[in-house]
Amino acid sequence: MHFIKEKLFSNKISLKKIMQYSYLFLIFLMIIPAIYSIVVLNIHTRKYDKIISNVSSANDINLIAKEEIPSELWNIVCGRKEFSEGRQYHLLATISTGINEMKNNILDSTSQEKLEVASRTCITLSKNIQKLEELMKNGSSVKENEVFLDDIRTITILFSEIMQDFIMTEIRIANETNNSIKKSSIRLTILHFIFVLFSIFVALSSFISVSSNINSSLLDMENFSNQIAEGNLLARTTEPDFIELKPLAKNMNKMASQIDLLIKKNIEEEKNFQKAEMKALQAQITPHFLYNTFDTILWLAE
Repeated sequence: MHFIKEKLFSNKISLKKIMQYSYLFLIFLMIIPAIYSIVVLNIHTRKYDKIISNVSSANDINLIAKEEIPSELWNIVCGRKEFSEGRQYHLLATISTGINEMKNNILDSTSQEKLEVASRTCITLSKNIQKLEELMKNGSSVKENEVFLDDIRTITILFSEIMQDFIMTEIRIANETNNSIKKSSIRLTILHFIFVLFSIFVALSSFISVSSNINSSLLDMENFSNQIAEGNLLARTTEPDFIELKPLAKNMNKMASQIDLLIKKNIEEEKNFQKAEMKALQAQITPHFLYNTFDTILWLAE
């Protein structure tokens, strides 16, 4: 800070620029914590949103695989609806799409592995449903269909367990994210406190420095004006540190020089006037002196 002040005043910087630099520096100090908080908050918010979205999607997929698909197949096996009328393939497509969307939001390798396992399990489930469809087309008995349906239920239970593990993993990551947010909040509070203290220091330092230099310059001008008032026309004021005060100091020095010059010129003119007056008197005296002399000579001669 001391180096900056020396650099500024050594270059005779203007008061306006000093104030601008001080304000810009203070604004910069205030912007840094704001930018940091925005960036950190944005990062954690995006991460938290992805986790919540993944948990919600995983829960929906889990319900589809655990309840809706077995229920849909049971209605088909019981003869309540035809295989072509069932929504089993649409539900499988929904599960597959949900898993792919979650893969794009995954930030943890463990969750990624669980989704890979869930994806393979979903493929196995799809193949078993296709086999059930083939069996029914080939005229399999209801008992055979029920046995195969139990195998499909086992796969859906396995898929549900995988999704439950995935949800627990995401909850753990959410808890870690929450702890990270708390730590970031503490760091941000400390950072704000440090920057506020530093801003106060910069503001006070700038105020004291500028005020001291202005008072010093004005005091020099006041002393200069007092010397001029006392008749010391050779006095001169020093050049101020601020550009705004330099014209005033130059004009005051110029005024003192002109006053000194005018006084000297007036004295010289006064001397010349006195000389001219003496010459005029001498010019008046000389004819009378000659006349009186000639008159005296004439009188003596007579």
